[in-house]
Formats: sequence, structure tokens, C-alpha cells
Amino acid sequence: MKKIILTITIILGLSLNSYAQKQKKTHEKSEFTIEQQTTIAVKKLTISLDLTQAQQEKMRPLLLVAITQKKEIMEQKQKNIANQKEISKKKLYENLVKRLDQEIAFHAAVKKVLNKEQYLQWKDGNLKMHKKHSDPKHVHKTTH
Repeated sequence: MKKIILTITIILGLSLNSYAQKQKKTHEKSEFTIEQQTTIAVKKLTISLDLTQAQQEKMRPLLLVAITQKKEIMEQKQKNIANQKEISKKKLYENLVKRLDQEIAFHAAVKKVLNKEQYLQWKDGNLKMHKKHSDPKHVHKTTH
């Protein structure tokens, strides 16, 4: 009887401990306005690439457009998921081509703003980020 009570107490203690350790995210990007997200992105680029003031001012509108487009895409995806709406292959193809065209234009615009060394460093950072997020072993931890 003592062993059963001890076992139950240990299991209960461990489960409560693991529940207490789950933490809420301190913030999510969606909590910020597009303008705030743009400011944060510019500051992060400034830190990582040592941007000049002129480069920061040129990057701001580029990032603003990119973040706005990304938010619109995410909202559309959420609407489709909420409505359980399936998109035709043709529409998926068109959306992918449109997104890739936007990304090509964004890269070209960024290349005009940054010098060669900064651009290579920026591109290398983007490649690492994309690989990290597309890696099947990379598991996104979600806490509720």
C-alpha cells in the first residue's frame, strides 16, 4: 500500500512539475503591428550587416512591403484552413509563381541597397534560416 501511494505521489509530482515548466511565449510576431515588425527587422539587419543610416532608410520600405505580403499570405492560408477550402493545383501554382516573383524582386532590390559583402552575408543568413525551417528534423515547439 505504501509503495502504491509513493508511486502515485511521484507520478503526480512529476506531472505537475512538467506542467509548471511549460511557459507561454513572451511575444509573438503577430502581436506587433507591421510597422513594428519592420522596425525590428531593420534593426536586426543593422546589427548583423552593419548597415549605414542611408541603407537603413532604403531597406525600411522594402521590408515593409515584404512583411505586408507575408502577412497577407498567412491570413489567406488561415482563411482557407478555417473554411476547409481546398485550392486547385492551378491556383497553388499561380500563388507559388507570384510569391517567387515577389521574392526575386525583393532580392534584386536588396542587392541594390547592400554592398557585395553585405549582400553575400545576408543571403547566407537567409539560406541557413530556410534550411533550418525546412529541415524535417527541426521540430517547432508549441506551448499552450
